[in-house]
Amino acid sequence: MLDGMKESIRTSALLACAALLAACGTQRSVVVQRTGAMPPPGRYAATPAVTASSGATYRVTKGDTLYSIAFRHGKDFRDVARWNGIAAPYTIWPGQELVMQPPSGSAARPSPSRPVASVPV
Repeated sequence: MLDGMKESIRTSALLACAALLAACGTQRSVVVQRTGAMPPPGRYAATPAVTASSGATYRVTKGDTLYSIAFRHGKDFRDVARWNGIAAPYTIWPGQELVMQPPSGSAARPSPSRPVASVPV
């Protein structure tokens, strides 16, 4: 009887440790509600000056994440972060305007999550 209880406690402890370790590996970026629309000066990289055509920008709303915005626009979130000078942990704010295409004169790199089609010659 005592051995069965020890085994049950040991199993429960192992499951709890596994759950805690799994939670530590999860990283999310979320929109932070602020009183102002822009980050505090000097804390984050400034948004690069880009002349964007219509439909090339997106205004962040409450509940958005950089990942969800990029996914809806068919972009890689790392590219969108780079184009907008956003560093990890990829914090964005409601009202912030994001550029959704590479700056003019630079090519977008293919995303590792999207296969590049090749045409046989």
